[in-house]
Amino acid sequence: MCAFCRSLRRYATKLKRLQPVGGSAELSERRTAHNWSALVELWIDLEKLSRNVSHKTRAMLGLRFRGFDWKEIAGVLHMTDTAARTAFWREVRRARLKGLGKDPKEKRQ
Repeated sequence: MCAFCRSLRRYATKLKRLQPVGGSAELSERRTAHNWSALVELWIDLEKLSRNVSHKTRAMLGLRFRGFDWKEIAGVLHMTDTAARTAFWREVRRARLKGLGKDPKEKRQ
């Protein structure tokens, strides 16, 4: 399975068709995959996201993936749930913009 994933990733990179899927709102809604190809795309998206965020945000992503809610995550990180959620989505937005080749510090229009 790993060899298949690697070759699929190499082929997709060769075609230069890897594109981020949606924004931060869509990411939170993508929890299930309807078929195996959607599952592979979901894992690739999560892999790309985890490479472009900080260690703290990667930890938050892992905890969210395991079913923890924002209050529990905030307790682990010694912050409020609102601050944890805001910091997480801010960094996800920056990683998405970076993946699209835009400057994350540029103001929204």
